[in-house]
Amino acid sequence: MSAMQALPWQGEIWSRLAHTRAQNQLAHAWLVSGPHGVGKRPLIAAWVAAMLCGQPNAEGFACGVCGSCKMLLSGGHPDAHLLTLDGHLGLAFNPSLQREDGITHWQPEKSSKRKEIAVDGTRSLIDALHVASHRQGNKIAVIAPAEDLNRSAADALLKTIEEPTPNTYLILIADQAQSLSPTLRSRCRPLRLGVPPALIVLDWLKSQVPESSAEACSTALSLARGAPFIALEQLQQGEVSPAIGWRAALDEIALGRGDPMKLAAAVDDETVTAFLHCCQVWLVDFLRKQVIDGVQISGRKVAQLNNELHDAHRRLDANARAQLVLEAMLIGWLRLLAPAPRSSPQSVIMQNRLA
Repeated sequence: MSAMQALPWQGEIWSRLAHTRAQNQLAHAWLVSGPHGVGKRPLIAAWVAAMLCGQPNAEGFACGVCGSCKMLLSGGHPDAHLLTLDGHLGLAFNPSLQREDGITHWQPEKSSKRKEIAVDGTRSLIDALHVASHRQGNKIAVIAPAEDLNRSAADALLKTIEEPTPNTYLILIADQAQSLSPTLRSRCRPLRLGVPPALIVLDWLKSQVPESSAEACSTALSLARGAPFIALEQLQQGEVSPAIGWRAALDEIALGRGDPMKLAAAVDDETVTAFLHCCQVWLVDFLRKQVIDGVQISGRKVAQLNNELHDAHRRLDANARAQLVLEAMLIGWLRLLAPAPRSSPQSVIMQNRLA
């Protein structure tokens, strides 16, 4: 998919954005939030491209062939800006360009010692936005991750939001909007992205990683808690195959047929963290299915299952042996989850006599 197009599950929100623009009701500052990995950056990539395009199509998407689109794709558009941990940078969508030239493909340098967006980069951005548009059009700045703005940077940005220059648009991207100051949030128009429908995402995952099975895509999406790009990364890095086996083994334990000792022995020190995450997701899925199937499960039992999992995390943090920790947890789960044996008619009669 082109970086200048919205994702399959973003059709409705894109239509709202395009309509807002057509009605000339665009806010000068936007706060785009939502869980990590749901597609905030690709949506904003398409939106930035459309706002800078000289001849967007009927759906409001960038044409991809005009001079502005070509400049954006090459990383040389003078009216497209990115403010991030590494300062005030250029903005482009071509994955073959250097890291600092793109938003869709941008990631902070692992070697970077900066933990926050500093005021120096913010002032550089503000200075650039006060210069007239080089192409007599819109000027757009993306701030991501907006949670990392330090106080001085946020204060400097706030003044620009309150007194914007003509045709200037600021787009703040945040996983946790509540991490921003109330004053900054109140000056931005909110745009929240939720977890998309699973069926649409599964089709998209299959198109992105065609060699993956339907089961692998479904497992990846479950482990990612519905976040498409986290699921995609897990599939691409081959992290899903072990989880499929783990979930099958946990299903057997829930039926009272599994072997906790064997499952614990199959998990090593390198995969124990991924295994516990898999257990956590599996437990949520299991309890949800119980509710859907009308099976009653006591709150006390749910609390005990969670306690076993939390205790495993605590003991591993204290450097306990992983296999012993997992054995204890899984034996506890087997005791709590396994169906009670059915009583024979003879045992029922005996119990009645004893009563």
